[in-house]
Amino acid sequence: MADSPLIVIFGAALQPDGHPSPALLRRISFGMAAAGQHPDAPILCSGGAQRAGPTEASIIYDHLLAAGVAHDRLLRDDASLTTLQNITAATQQVHRAGHSVVVVCSDAYHLPRIRLGLAFHGVRSARGPVPRGRGGASWRHWIAMCLRESVAIPFYLLILIGRQVRIGP
Repeated sequence: MADSPLIVIFGAALQPDGHPSPALLRRISFGMAAAGQHPDAPILCSGGAQRAGPTEASIIYDHLLAAGVAHDRLLRDDASLTTLQNITAATQQVHRAGHSVVVVCSDAYHLPRIRLGLAFHGVRSARGPVPRGRGGASWRHWIAMCLRESVAIPFYLLILIGRQVRIGP
């Protein structure tokens, strides 16, 4: 599958009862649309467990299987607990298998931080089939997440620059 895209579905917190949150269900639907657009591309289901119970990746994986996506297309990253760890896992998969681009499936407010992180790792990315704007998120959730991202993006920039300085060119 070298030179094919890698679809990455970024996890989102589960509800306290272990069921997928509305954000995770949206991201799964974006991933399903990407899977239809790239029928030969592998799909990385990414996200660990923030508490006891299933991982975000396992929920994504199970939903895709139930929707008819072939299990041999599915990869799991059950260890990543942060977006930066998701980006690292995606980068490792790109380097391992030689994918040409990462198709990013997450909420629109999350895409700039993800794509910035991938670019810092030298990985090309493309916006997945994510609607512009809120994409089904409530206004309250959308505003809260946009505020979070306004802090997270500069914070990630500092982390990524710090990594680059420590590692060197």
